[in-house]
Amino acid sequence: MKTTFCRTKTSDNLRLDGLLFESDKKSSTGVLHIHGMAGNFYENIFLDSMAEEYTRAGYAFLTVNTSGHDFIADLSIVGEKEQHKRAGQIFEKFEDCISDIDAWLKFFKSKGYDKVVLQGHSLGAVKVVYYLYKKPENNLSALVIASPPDMLGLARVEAEKKNFERDLAEAKKLFAEGKSKNFLSNIIWNWYYISAETYLNIVADGAETDVFPILRGGDFKELESVKIPTLAFYGGTDDAAVFSPEKDLGIIKKHLKNEKSKTLLIGTAPHSYFKHEKQTALAVVNWLKEVV
Repeated sequence: MKTTFCRTKTSDNLRLDGLLFESDKKSSTGVLHIHGMAGNFYENIFLDSMAEEYTRAGYAFLTVNTSGHDFIADLSIVGEKEQHKRAGQIFEKFEDCISDIDAWLKFFKSKGYDKVVLQGHSLGAVKVVYYLYKKPENNLSALVIASPPDMLGLARVEAEKKNFERDLAEAKKLFAEGKSKNFLSNIIWNWYYISAETYLNIVADGAETDVFPILRGGDFKELESVKIPTLAFYGGTDDAAVFSPEKDLGIIKKHLKNEKSKTLLIGTAPHSYFKHEKQTALAVVNWLKEVV
């Protein structure tokens, strides 16, 4: 296996970093991985197992940063002068995932991988489905959606209802006062610091992140637009589910349109697939061997 640190730039000249793992076997097939909320190209331990198992099976594996990587990130602006943009999850605009994924697909294909499997974890799963909905002309081979969250639903489940009402009111107030970049007073989902603008962007009514409307039984138009083989899975104890991993997966399954699509649960794995990393990677590999 060959490992290469790599960089690309988006259409608005933001530099993004990643890591490319290439198989010792000659191949034109690769998997592009998009991280979740405040994630990055290296943090999740399951990426180690995916790099190992994917390349052993003959697939390249490209794990990358998006412009929403980490909590706060200073992204270099490629040009004649040294410039940076303050970005990261706290200030992320969801729709920017289009230019992020575009840039990495162009990079991947420039390396000779013309059969690309697009894979996303958590918020990354929302992004990859949204990307295919917006860019259906892209010639991708398959799609992997790992632990896809109902973003609006997670903010509205009974346990979060009071927090959501409080945070939404504060975000709207800050936005109206011209303080959209200000942080909310409270962290969301007991983990994430976030600006008022980004909070409204990802969980307000009508948000573009509403790709998996599991809780409210909404329109799955983005997912139903995907025509390529799709693998969807959760860990058996995954906290990204609004009902339960099994029930959420059953709802998603109804909206997968390709006959080679598949859903599965990964044992008792949590959202990070901790202690189930190899099992998760092999599950994806076994499915890819059937469809790619």
